[in-house]
Amino acid sequence: MNIRFVFGILPAFIRYGDDMKDWVGGEAKRCFITIRPKYLALKDEGIHQHELEHVKQWYLLMLSFVLLSIAALAMPFGDVLDRMLLAVMLICIGVVAHEFLYNSVRAYRLRCEVDAYHLQLATYQDGSDAMWAARALSEKYDLNITVSEAMELLCVGADGQYGSV
Repeated sequence: MNIRFVFGILPAFIRYGDDMKDWVGGEAKRCFITIRPKYLALKDEGIHQHELEHVKQWYLLMLSFVLLSIAALAMPFGDVLDRMLLAVMLICIGVVAHEFLYNSVRAYRLRCEVDAYHLQLATYQDGSDAMWAARALSEKYDLNITVSEAMELLCVGADGQYGSV
């Protein structure tokens, strides 16, 4: 198990294993990441950055609900138990909100993956092939986009290279 920190203070727990879909190189669930061992052996920082971005996305949404729960505690309604119950409910919603939105809302999933792939591709050497990312984005995430649309979103040029648009 490896620990990295996002935003400098929030932990992301990384383990290496092959217990995921065949086409996936890594996956993040809340603050827990699983990456295939071959990427550790290859010292592939890109896939680490991709999955860490998903952890950041989870933390941002969860912490937004934590702030809402703090605001609920300060609101002048009901008694203190009502406000505490509302605060606990908001925190519970915050823990599952990212996963719910990611799995149910295509536009949210698209934004999450585009951001993560941008960070991943930016770690690779200039001139590296990036068509694999455009194909994955268009074919593997149920986003209803073409490879051409994915190339545009990921700034992959006609030559297949990242940033050559």
